[in-house]
Amino acid sequence: MKTRVLFKTAALCLALLSSLTGCDSGGARTAVPPTEPVLVSRTASLFGDGQLEPGEECDDGNTTSGDGCSASGTIEAGYLCHVPGRPCSLASLCGNNVVDSGEACDSNVPGSDCTADCDLSLCGDGVFDNRAHPSYAQEVCDDGNRFEGDGCNRLCEVEPGFACAGSPSRCVRAGVTVFNTGVDENNRRLEVGPDPHWFYSGTTTGAATGPRTAIDWPQEIQTARFMAAPLGAPVCVYQDFMVPSTTNVSQFRLRLATFNDNEFASARVNGQDFTPTVVNEPAGMPWEKNIFREFGTNAPWVEGRNRIELCNENAATEPNAFRYLFVDAYDDRCGDGAVSLREECDDGNATDGDGCSATCGIEAGYGCTGQPSTCAQTCGNGTLNPGEQCDDGNTTAGDGCNASCRVESRYACPTPGQACVMTCGNGAIDQGEQCDDGNEYDSDGCSSACRIERGYECQGTTSTCAPLCGNGRMDAGELCDDGNTTLGDGCSNACTLELGYACPAPGQACVLTCGNGNVDPGEQCDDGNLSSQDGCSTECRVEEGYACSAPATGPSVCVQSCGNGALDSNETCDDANTTSGDGCSSGCRVEPGYACSGAPSTCATTCGDGIRAGAEACDDGNTTVGDGCNATCAVEPGWSCPGAGNQCFFTCGNGTVDSGEQCDDSNTTAGDGCSGSCRVEPGYACSGAPSTCATTCGDGTRAGAEVCDDGNLNNGDGCSSRCLLEDGQPCNASGVCESGVCNPTTNTCISPNVCGNGILDEGELCDDGDTTAGDGCSATCAIEDGFGCTGIPSVCAVTCGDGIKADSEACDDGNTANGDGCSATCTVESGAACQTADVSVFITRQGNTHCTQVSDIDAPVLPDAAIQAGLGVPGRYRIRYVSGAVSYSGGTHWYPGVIGVSANAGTQVQGFSLGYTPHGGPGAATRAEAMPLGFPLSRDFTAATGDVRIALVDTDCDLANNSDTAVTYRVDALSICQTAPVVTSPTPGGTAGEELEGTATPGATVDVYLDGNPAPVCTVIADAEGNWSCTLPTDLEEGPHTAVITSTFPGAPQTSTTVDFIVDYSPPAPPVITGPTPDAVLDTQTPVLSGTATPGDEVTVYEGGTALCTTTADAAGNWSCTPTTPMAEGPHTVTATATPPGGSPGPTSTPVTFTITLTTTEPPVITGPADGAVLNTSTPPLSGTSAPGTVVTVYEGDTVLCTTTTNDVGAWTCTPAQPLEDGPHTVTATATDSEGRTSEPSAPSEFIIDTQEPDTRISRTPPSRGGNRTAPFEYGASEEDVTYECSLNGGPFEPCRDSYDVGEGQHTLRVRATDRAGNVDSTPAAYSWTVELTRAFAGGGCSTAPAASWLALLGLLGLRRRKRG
Repeated sequence: MKTRVLFKTAALCLALLSSLTGCDSGGARTAVPPTEPVLVSRTASLFGDGQLEPGEECDDGNTTSGDGCSASGTIEAGYLCHVPGRPCSLASLCGNNVVDSGEACDSNVPGSDCTADCDLSLCGDGVFDNRAHPSYAQEVCDDGNRFEGDGCNRLCEVEPGFACAGSPSRCVRAGVTVFNTGVDENNRRLEVGPDPHWFYSGTTTGAATGPRTAIDWPQEIQTARFMAAPLGAPVCVYQDFMVPSTTNVSQFRLRLATFNDNEFASARVNGQDFTPTVVNEPAGMPWEKNIFREFGTNAPWVEGRNRIELCNENAATEPNAFRYLFVDAYDDRCGDGAVSLREECDDGNATDGDGCSATCGIEAGYGCTGQPSTCAQTCGNGTLNPGEQCDDGNTTAGDGCNASCRVESRYACPTPGQACVMTCGNGAIDQGEQCDDGNEYDSDGCSSACRIERGYECQGTTSTCAPLCGNGRMDAGELCDDGNTTLGDGCSNACTLELGYACPAPGQACVLTCGNGNVDPGEQCDDGNLSSQDGCSTECRVEEGYACSAPATGPSVCVQSCGNGALDSNETCDDANTTSGDGCSSGCRVEPGYACSGAPSTCATTCGDGIRAGAEACDDGNTTVGDGCNATCAVEPGWSCPGAGNQCFFTCGNGTVDSGEQCDDSNTTAGDGCSGSCRVEPGYACSGAPSTCATTCGDGTRAGAEVCDDGNLNNGDGCSSRCLLEDGQPCNASGVCESGVCNPTTNTCISPNVCGNGILDEGELCDDGDTTAGDGCSATCAIEDGFGCTGIPSVCAVTCGDGIKADSEACDDGNTANGDGCSATCTVESGAACQTADVSVFITRQGNTHCTQVSDIDAPVLPDAAIQAGLGVPGRYRIRYVSGAVSYSGGTHWYPGVIGVSANAGTQVQGFSLGYTPHGGPGAATRAEAMPLGFPLSRDFTAATGDVRIALVDTDCDLANNSDTAVTYRVDALSICQTAPVVTSPTPGGTAGEELEGTATPGATVDVYLDGNPAPVCTVIADAEGNWSCTLPTDLEEGPHTAVITSTFPGAPQTSTTVDFIVDYSPPAPPVITGPTPDAVLDTQTPVLSGTATPGDEVTVYEGGTALCTTTADAAGNWSCTPTTPMAEGPHTVTATATPPGGSPGPTSTPVTFTITLTTTEPPVITGPADGAVLNTSTPPLSGTSAPGTVVTVYEGDTVLCTTTTNDVGAWTCTPAQPLEDGPHTVTATATDSEGRTSEPSAPSEFIIDTQEPDTRISRTPPSRGGNRTAPFEYGASEEDVTYECSLNGGPFEPCRDSYDVGEGQHTLRVRATDRAGNVDSTPAAYSWTVELTRAFAGGGCSTAPAASWLALLGLLGLRRRKRG
């Protein structure tokens, strides 16, 4: 017993200790997963429920046979059952012009749109019709079928809880339930009693119903009775309805179809007057038609409960009635650019003909993607683009894929670009099918084209389908899900909360507790009312920006504090925003599956809590690896995980799309469209079982064989509507280009055989990748005048030296050499004349048609037929390759066309060929590979006789086995330039020596004529440098003469010039050198040399054979010049010659000798700073000595620090112009004397700059509190070689000691260091300590009193012992 007491006591102690210390044993709690709801099939008809569903011929609201509609929903013989929920009537009554209970209409009036068996002829055709009496086509919706439960019923009226728009109508569960007048909760005709939904204004009395006997509104009898109103007085009725919190209230609008025997008077929304907009009104009187009125986004709608109130004028006599039909209530708007659930597209407008219709449906032949939608005519291109269900490569209807690329009934289309197959309805999910429920009906979850219908989910084979809303599971966007789609039970058919209800748990019944002032299960708050905008909404949910309390009893108190980032009262988190879905809700509550901490709060999902949230792909309530959902809540390969909190199944890869799988392609390989966890991968769409996956071009995700995917279907933006690269885009293979051609040279996509594609196609002379004229390659891919083009794509330019003379060139002789008459910039050089024949000929030949037989390719002899008339002008020519290629000898032996040339037949024959390259080789494999071999090919030739023959040649033309492809060469005339013959000696009017000298074009023939004689005195050839000379006749008399010079060059006219000169045989006098004087000693290397000569003579001074300088004697005969190059020290001997104008140099002067001796300047001496000094200034004075009057320059390296001039005693000092950096420095100095002579650098001087204070520290200290009066210290600093000064208790600083003896009390020691540069630490280190002389506590240890918690514990233990003692 004592042992048990001890254990219990110990346990209690540990528990209390844990409580007191905040300890936690840490045991993990396992979340209990909710039960997975069972999918209830909607494909089996619910016979007798009054709704006509797929598989039923009729449903009169019962399962009694013999009343026209059998217990199995088939029409019995002799009956009509056109109106679900109403009794059938005898078929024999049809045609009596009375609408009986089983008839939808009864009229033989033209335009009544009533069939011979009394049914509506237009309802269900998918075209919305709202017509006036006598037509029965007064539709509110038309979704293309006559089934019910899909939003648009058999009589083409909107079913409660749905919203429909468009033509054909697209209906969605909107969460807004507005009832028609005169109907029950199932939207069936209210036979008797007050209206349960519409009430007279100011009362809670339901509006009365009654008959209307007039015949101008025939459909009234079947759909709903009219509301009888007090006669003679205006009457107003209202209906309350919920706008759920899932609605974007700013875009919400309501449409009603109104009928009035008199006039629609007025309306109010939430108590405020409002004038609705008429959006649809057929011709006719108000009592003959439905008028559609919209209460738009400018109405004062609120989230939660709303009231619509309508008023009518009433006459004193019958007929006097009104009826309202619900049309639409939703928050989308076709044309706003956002694609809602019931829109197929939204391109930001409401215009037809652009791919997205005025009702936001995808038009025939188009595919649409994105928001706002971008539409393109892609249907029929054989690629599955966004907005397409199929694409079989055509737009033919009836083959399974219609003109709008929608799968047709009974078909499946598994592979884009291939034929569809008729497999839908066989109960097996074949390729191309999303489901197959074994029938061909729409509106049962699996369409007649085997596609899962919007708002449904389908599982298994044969498929079992049911609405997502009503599956007992909270799916995305749902506020509740009670396991059914029944209205009026708290959770609507759109899984939104109904007025006053709270829904505690998915799959369970909702309870009418919201607004009772207590926070009951399923409520976030309850402030005791059903008003919105007070913090707690009509749905008992915390409104955005508020925080609400949740007391155990009593109403919630709400404060607008959520989103400020602070964790205020009633908030479990606050992440500084009011966005839900990020872990912290818009009401600052931690969202399921998240954990939040901090302020502002940081939220993260909690993997293993059984709640799938955020980016979790699964959450099976644990973090165990190997059970399908791993430790990070990612689905493991081969598994599928149907829902949060449930176990995963190893079914992925079995070829069946099981629960939790989006696809199953019989493998667990990623990257093929269906991932290893059976999820559809981005960019793919999958169908069938086993699943077949294909990419979706235009969805913005590049996948599979897509080369690109830019998120749209536009052509012309680089990525085509088939997700192939368009022209101009980089490519590496032709298969990636929309055009099918990738330019192998530029690696870009191009269109084939189009000028401007950058490829030299057959027949083109150039192609520079554009069709712009004026850039060398014209808009038709012809080479423009003056341009040369080469390469693929063509690079065209006016190029000096290419032998093609352009208008901007004065000449072009085929080279860029200067000195040949045509300069390197193609201008005529001074003294030259150029002539260019106007010849530029393009010669195109076909490889087979124009083949010319020759025996020798390298030296072809060509027939007369090959003479080129355009080359008949003698001159110099250049032939070059342009474009094209020919395959020779019947194989893939491509050459850039072998072109033979033969010029000057019979004399000076020139014969050659171009294009046989590589010579003797097999040729290139393709035309494209051969053409680049041709671009370097060119050759110059001379046409002396005008006989030039050119042909495409081969040695076996008779075999006719060459490709008949074109090749083009061009021939251009080269500029022929001559240097005008010039006499250079003597100059005009000058005195000639024994010969005349001059220049002319190299190789030209020069003739010299004297004094008008017709015979030349000499004929010479200008040498390679263009120089020539002619010896004058020895018997030529003294005196004036005239010479005429001519030159001749092949193919160019002669040029000439005339020169006057004098013959004088008497010798000229030599010049005289007067300075320097003989034997002079000079201290300059460029002495002035001077003297006298004949005025006008050119004097040249020489040292040996080297010319020192040249000048001209002035009018007085004086001359002087300075050597162009400094002369060396030592002795020199110089002479001079004089040359008269136009004459030859005369005798040499008498030589003059002199000597050059240079003096030197001594380098300065640096005396300060002292070598090795440490300085604490960045601009230290630099000083020293040098010769008086010299300029001293101080350097650090190549950088000048300062410059100064020595004083009379040779002293100098200067300060650096820029501060020096801390650290070592080495300086030198030079001295420059008054003659400009600069000395060698001085001996270097080294010093250190240190301007930084040392940082002092105390490295050893006594205890901060103790009883020892001797305090030891050690000191340190950030620098070495410092001294320390200390101040004790505020005293003066003095050299520090190793220890200090002090008395009892507090003391402070301050320490500062001084470095070798003299920098003192301005922020001394300090240490304070206290000396206490006390006695030790007896027994040692701690004297602190026990904590109160331990006292309580000891007391409690003692008390328990006394009780058990």
